[in-house]
Amino acid sequence: MDVYIEIAVGIAALLVLSRIVAGVPGERAYRRATVFIGVLLVCVALTILTIGARSPYTHANLSAGYDPHYDFTAQISTGDDTSFMGVSPQAAPTAADPVVRGAHLYVTEGCATCHGLEGRGAPVGPAIVGQDAKTITQRVRQGPGGMPRFSPDGLTDQEIADITAYLASIVTNK
Repeated sequence: MDVYIEIAVGIAALLVLSRIVAGVPGERAYRRATVFIGVLLVCVALTILTIGARSPYTHANLSAGYDPHYDFTAQISTGDDTSFMGVSPQAAPTAADPVVRGAHLYVTEGCATCHGLEGRGAPVGPAIVGQDAKTITQRVRQGPGGMPRFSPDGLTDQEIADITAYLASIVTNK
């Protein structure tokens, strides 16, 4: 039904355009051309807007659950929604477990930025998972290549040990 309405509107637009092109006797050609191009642009814009309005809303596929009212495209459930709690140095965990503290420090001190979330390497930094505590401490203090050096005031030996414990836990868990 809606297709027939669009066809009728298209035919009416063509009739109006043909009248504009035919013009009024004595009217200048550039004026007819300007009006013709304007009407043509309006028709094209309306066509694009109509297509956009009738397109399926595919962002509904990003929902955590199945929506029984959405039937344009197939739905994929991505699981439960988990809110990001954020990390900040002010909210450092007070857990007794060095792995938990090390995971927090690994992210907040910027290690994950270059070495990847699990220390397995990234485009900027090499893999550091599996390195011993002595090697990690030496590299943190010296700052090889483009890595920044951390003074004992910026990153304590205990914090480096916690980060090393976190990286060691990744090796044993995988």
